[in-house]
Amino acid sequence: PRLTAQWNLGIEKQIELSPSIPIGAGLAGLAAARVLVSQGITDLKVLEAQDSIGGRLVTKKFDDGIVELGAQWAHASGSRMFDFAADCGIISSLESSEGSGIYFYPGGKRVSQLLVEEIRNVVQDILNRCINFHYAENDTKVPSTVADFMHSEFEKYLNSCNDEEEIREMKRDLYDWNVRFEVIDNSCNTLSDLSARLWGQYGDDDCEQDHINITGGFTSLVDALSQLLPQEALVTSCPVSKVRWKSLASGDEKHPCEVVCEDGTTYSADHVIVTSSIGYLQNKLNMFEPPLPHDYQTAIKNLGFGTINKIFLFYDEVWWRDLQGIQLVWGDKSLYDFVTGEMSWVRSITGFDSVTTMDNVLLGWVGGEGAIESERLTEQEIAHHCTLVLRHFTGLPTVPDPSFVVRSRWSSNKYVCGAYSHLTPGSESCNPHPQNTLLEPLSHSKNGETSHCAVYFAGEALHKKYYSTAHGAFDCGESQARKLLKHLKIS
Repeated sequence: PRLTAQWNLGIEKQIELSPSIPIGAGLAGLAAARVLVSQGITDLKVLEAQDSIGGRLVTKKFDDGIVELGAQWAHASGSRMFDFAADCGIISSLESSEGSGIYFYPGGKRVSQLLVEEIRNVVQDILNRCINFHYAENDTKVPSTVADFMHSEFEKYLNSCNDEEEIREMKRDLYDWNVRFEVIDNSCNTLSDLSARLWGQYGDDDCEQDHINITGGFTSLVDALSQLLPQEALVTSCPVSKVRWKSLASGDEKHPCEVVCEDGTTYSADHVIVTSSIGYLQNKLNMFEPPLPHDYQTAIKNLGFGTINKIFLFYDEVWWRDLQGIQLVWGDKSLYDFVTGEMSWVRSITGFDSVTTMDNVLLGWVGGEGAIESERLTEQEIAHHCTLVLRHFTGLPTVPDPSFVVRSRWSSNKYVCGAYSHLTPGSESCNPHPQNTLLEPLSHSKNGETSHCAVYFAGEALHKKYYSTAHGAFDCGESQARKLLKHLKIS
């Protein structure tokens, strides 16, 4: 059979097949290609729009360690991705954390760790209760967004405490930190972007672990997958401009799909697998000819896709000693009047964590609009802004300038258009669920015969339980590849 898969996980990928299967070179695409090759389909081309494979897995290597510009951790020890990585011997014993260390008000004032833990537990309890809305009857009235529920429940908590005003305001400030953390964790602009009813869809088993490191970084996983494919299968710098999924323009009635690349190359195929990020697809719906059916377009438009970015500050020496991390509690607005104009983006930073894989590096997390604003700045401007913030919060005027900065710019990557997905109130209003729609192959009748499965979609955004994760992308890629093999009666 001749197949084409455009596999785009944070990248646009195209694949040609001559009699082959084209798939893209993000994690979902590579995982799918591995499944197909394992079943004897070896004449495939994996077409990748960017100049390297891996999609949103980007490891930057240095003499004394690595940093991850894309996915940071593996999150589930029971996933197929974890099992594959374990079989390859690349699961690290190093333990990581985020949001750890000292919580500072401007001027070096430290927040009580007991109070930090209390508010963290309160917020986690609220979010755990939000999970229950997923299992409520459809006619049960539930809050529209996670923001609505969190804010109302936190106010109830505050009103039940009978604290002095100073403690009450500190709790509000710590709540603000947790909101920024959740915005980053869920790759959204605000928590109003998240459906309260669908909040509980993410994960529900006992295999979840939070911060599993990959030895050598996620590049090691990408390399391990690519080594299982024929050497000539991977083609980079090959973006696609059109996917013709019901076309006989080539005159080849046996292979009704065409993938047209920007360089003019056209590939005939029976099947196309699309793994582009949801953010990319939302901007490129016109790449499909004929247009996707209305329900597919609606599904793509209603899945959420936001931006988070990482800022790695490299220093000649570890000046923060045993702090482990520096978290920013903003508090009284009069204490951060210096955050104006082009510096306003720093208000979206939660803090700076130590990096397990490099002792002399601090990692700043930034989400929401601040993540997008940061991409307009140079590394020198970001270094300057971060230094001012660190001095302001730690109260240490001697905080040095970093020797250099490495940062991500996911929104500006035209083949990704953001970081990862979330489920919106719009997703909730779709019937069927957007993921259910997109997991079904796009079919049509061919030569009057039974329905022909022409286009498959895959990627992190379509995993029912683990959307937004690397293992969700891997598992979804494998599952969709197996669905295609079943259609072809190969396995």
